[in-house]
Amino acid sequence: MTVESGWKGWLEDRRPASNADPYKVAAIIVKTVKAQNKA
Repeated sequence: MTVESGWKGWLEDRRPASNADPYKVAAIIVKTVKAQNKA
């Protein structure tokens, strides 16, 4: 199940590295989801 199918499901962080800034990563995820919603 994905978020794409009726906005139900979950987003999963599968990054191999744990040294990324979680706030920047979350901002990119939100930006991507918002862009998909507008399309």
